[in-house]
Amino acid sequence: MISVELRPACRLNRLFLQQFKQDFLHTGAVLPSSQAVAKAITSYLSQKQGRVNVLEAGPGSGAFTGEIVSRLQRDDTLDLVEINPLFVSVLQNRVQTEALFQSHRNRITLINADLRHLPLTRTYDYIVSSLPFANFPPDLMEEVLLVILDHLKPGGIFSFVNYIFIGRLKFLAGSSTWQNYRKNRTIIERYAQEYQFARRAIVANIPPTWVLYWRKPRG
Repeated sequence: MISVELRPACRLNRLFLQQFKQDFLHTGAVLPSSQAVAKAITSYLSQKQGRVNVLEAGPGSGAFTGEIVSRLQRDDTLDLVEINPLFVSVLQNRVQTEALFQSHRNRITLINADLRHLPLTRTYDYIVSSLPFANFPPDLMEEVLLVILDHLKPGGIFSFVNYIFIGRLKFLAGSSTWQNYRKNRTIIERYAQEYQFARRAIVANIPPTWVLYWRKPRG
């Protein structure tokens, strides 16, 4: 039998698929998001002025993290809040071994916790999330959204993903799944009326996705 060593990207994809099977609620996708999505979801971070604090909520294996780190400057900070301990181990290894992360590791704090337990003393100019909101029960989804908005500074930007064809999949999954999806969509639309200022379709992803941008009003 011939042993073949997998490339890092392949290993991460295999790990992501395993976690999708074991913990669908918190993983939500069969593969990490593409580079195109990573660039889109962090695009407003590149327009920052002065020192900023950044939160990545649910970084998983770090599909967006590298893009965020590449945009950090000397006085910026990045908190990574990840609930899955296996993904935390992956992120720790990346911070310790990858050149991009090593050059910024003093600015990066990795927190293995439920986002809802993050102290309110931590507030952020930018929050990036790949959390699978469509998988959450409606009450949990709204609770997490409120936590994120509480941690966002006035004028701060929250960017997140929403799969374009997810509604069709939820419809095929059965009545209760479809009803939960409709409730989640209503909640998202209600908050979007107040906070959303832009969205971008990314078709170079499996599955194709919207990247949504919300801004917390000043005052």
